[in-house]
Amino acid sequence: MFHFSLAAENEIENLATETNGLSFFVHDDGNSDDLNDAFTGSLTYEPTVPTEDLTILLFQQKYGQSADDAGPNINGVATVDFTVGRELTFRVDYTTKSYVQNFYVKSPSGQVHANVFYDDAAKLEYILIPDVAEEGDWTFYLALGSSSSDYVNVIVTSKPRSNSALPITVECSVPSGTVVPNAAVAPVTLVGVVQQGRNRVIGANV
Repeated sequence: MFHFSLAAENEIENLATETNGLSFFVHDDGNSDDLNDAFTGSLTYEPTVPTEDLTILLFQQKYGQSADDAGPNINGVATVDFTVGRELTFRVDYTTKSYVQNFYVKSPSGQVHANVFYDDAAKLEYILIPDVAEEGDWTFYLALGSSSSDYVNVIVTSKPRSNSALPITVECSVPSGTVVPNAAVAPVTLVGVVQQGRNRVIGANV
């Protein structure tokens, strides 16, 4: 559920909690990333969609010269387990197209994928892994420009490997009714639930 402006319903978060759904908040001073995160979250949470059509978020991270991970060369890892790997997609949202000077992906066995597709209107580029991706750690590589104002947002998604193996998912939330007036003094408590379908994964490190 999405709600905007001062006209938003105050109880919408409670409604989402009571109906086992999700709600998203975007601050008035926020940027497009906040909305992008919300839309991505809603796309990865579709309980009425058949299992084989679910989109699973495997990785998401922002990179830029002003971030802690600043630098011209960036790499990151997305893990593909036995439940996912179909339509594995590495997507890069950018502020300026020229800021992304190089982009490729390497499979766990070392095969390089560098066939990049572009959507200039949406300011994104992506690499789609053909067939079913092999299990293991997939590494993406980015060479970024020297701009101090530009940044990229990397999102890795996949669909379930088959309709017989439910994907393992992690749902994180803040307990309903939690109010933190000063998070620096009183850290926010986050609840993480790891499940495969409706079965809890025991002993997971979150």
